[in-house]
Amino acid sequence: MLRAARIFLFFVFAAVATCRVSAQSTETEAPVSYRINKLTVRFNGTANVNEQVVRANMAVREGTEVDDAMIDRDIRSLYRTGLFEFIEIKRETLDNHSINLVVEVKNLSQLSRILTRIENLPNVLEAHRMNPG
Repeated sequence: MLRAARIFLFFVFAAVATCRVSAQSTETEAPVSYRINKLTVRFNGTANVNEQVVRANMAVREGTEVDDAMIDRDIRSLYRTGLFEFIEIKRETLDNHSINLVVEVKNLSQLSRILTRIENLPNVLEAHRMNPG
């Protein structure tokens, strides 16, 4: 009985190890890339930032090859500008690994930008005191 339990446990551990190896191998697959057919920028609400500002802060361009990581970096880049409250990129998959992208942005209100600058004012003043000039 004890020997049968050991054999059973051996097979259970072997099965678990096999599942972990197969799960790791799928994570290391090459990212799927797509060719951008059309890139559209849409503003939700009042557009106090123009489309060129959005495009200038993105690496994605029409006709280029992109993957999910590149799109994620562009979203982060747009948020880092401090101009947007909400950013969403929608995809329309076409044939032959090409996609249309729609970048939807909601501008940060003027009041929110002013409040953010006021909140950062003590840090700016402290930095100025440490490095005058």
